[in-house]
Amino acid sequence: MKSEFKKIISVVLIVTGSLVFPALVFSYNVLATREGLVGGITANQHVIVDDDWFVALPSGERLAGNNRWNHRVRVTYGNRSIIAPVWDVGPWNELDNYWVENRNTWGVDEYSLTHGFPAIGVPMAQQSYRNGWHYGYTVSRTGIVNGQYVRIPYDPITGNPGTQRRVTNEAGIDLADGVFLNGLRLQNNAWVNWDFTSDLPMVKKVRLIQQREGKTIVIYDSKTKESNSAGIGTVTFKIEFTETMRTNNNMPEISFGLSSPYTQHKATASTGWTRTTYEYDTWIGIFNIPENKSEDYDGTNTISIVARDWGPNGGNQIDQDENTSSYNPGTDTNHKIYIDTTPPKIKKVGIFPQEKVEGTMTTMGACGYSKDYDTGNIVSRPLVRECLHLVKIT
Repeated sequence: MKSEFKKIISVVLIVTGSLVFPALVFSYNVLATREGLVGGITANQHVIVDDDWFVALPSGERLAGNNRWNHRVRVTYGNRSIIAPVWDVGPWNELDNYWVENRNTWGVDEYSLTHGFPAIGVPMAQQSYRNGWHYGYTVSRTGIVNGQYVRIPYDPITGNPGTQRRVTNEAGIDLADGVFLNGLRLQNNAWVNWDFTSDLPMVKKVRLIQQREGKTIVIYDSKTKESNSAGIGTVTFKIEFTETMRTNNNMPEISFGLSSPYTQHKATASTGWTRTTYEYDTWIGIFNIPENKSEDYDGTNTISIVARDWGPNGGNQIDQDENTSSYNPGTDTNHKIYIDTTPPKIKKVGIFPQEKVEGTMTTMGACGYSKDYDTGNIVSRPLVRECLHLVKIT
């Protein structure tokens, strides 16, 4: 029986001008099981703790180092999505790199190679459980024989299982407790989508806006690089992350300031946690910049972002430098805004002569140029009582 192709292809429309291009987003759809085994040791020598944060795949081909994130995956269930390192090997098989087209065939007898061999994206355990492929047994499981770890294949002639076991579910990925229970909020084994990713738990986008005279002014946008000075009034912060984030324990902490540690002014939740791509991947808050406090605000301010996911010990901190080449958890201080609360000042005053218009004499008037004169904005202000000059303030 031909195995099912479980590589899911999602079509995302990308609009450029008047043209629409489909973009393919791949992920593997497999049954996920809970690993548990707190206190045990993983294939990379990590000691498993409560609410641990890693996954196991049935091949050591993409095994990360202990406490390292050099091989990691994104796992999605419903609207929730997490990023976790690969720290163990399993479930069931140990050489089944089912995400590779020319996958490892160690332990597969000649008959099983030509009868029902699973397609790319289908775990061997799934094919064994559903269709009795490879006699319903694992292919590459290690066992202990005479005190030694060895790997002995199933013998189809004698029926000797060697170190293989009969497959009792079709799982293709194991999830540590933190991922299973807290990150994805699973209650039982479930079908999830996963794929390898270069993403880390980190800030994806920062956008700040302010309303002025009925217009939305972009104070800062990390993607478009648009920026404008913030002034007196309410600034809205929108921080988007790469995964479903921890929403308790006062997370996140968004603040800004003129000097390190940049926590002088703290934003508070307005909308709070919401969804952009995944559940609870975006936080929206506000801060009101007051009058007469220019010494505390004016100048280049650095934004401080503290946030965590649902990992152990309060969660994995976001990557602090937003560099995906390595995971460097900490406080993100990569984003800056400029604040200017000082009112415009007149630099030059010109006195206009009296003028006769149809027998009506105008009064004396005055005009001045604001400190933003280089932008072409002229500020005219009356300095004499009953001056009829038009006033334009920007």
